[in-house]
Amino acid sequence: MTRGDVYRAHHQLRLLGLSVMAIARRRSRSKRVVEDSLRVGDSELAATAADKYDLTMEQAAVIAEFEDYGDLDTTKELILTAVEKPTNFAVLAQRKRDDRAEAERLQQARR
Repeated sequence: MTRGDVYRAHHQLRLLGLSVMAIARRRSRSKRVVEDSLRVGDSELAATAADKYDLTMEQAAVIAEFEDYGDLDTTKELILTAVEKPTNFAVLAQRKRDDRAEAERLQQARR
């Protein structure tokens, strides 16, 4: 089974009505691991990128997070960074989160 298959399997278990904790118990995983796995399983882009580029679950979960926001440019940049400069991945992800939060604050201030 590929990583993407595992993420999709967790997603299917959730669709069958299992809670995060029930999936975690059945798979002998932590709640956090299952939550990240479900986030990736909800994102075809993140699951496919995880398989294709051998991304960690944490990296794939971050990519799914940015895809949820509709920020495909950042998802592409994150995938490229994960492949070419993985040590920079967390810093880039946090910078992009900070940029998004700042943009939201500015938008709120304009209202």
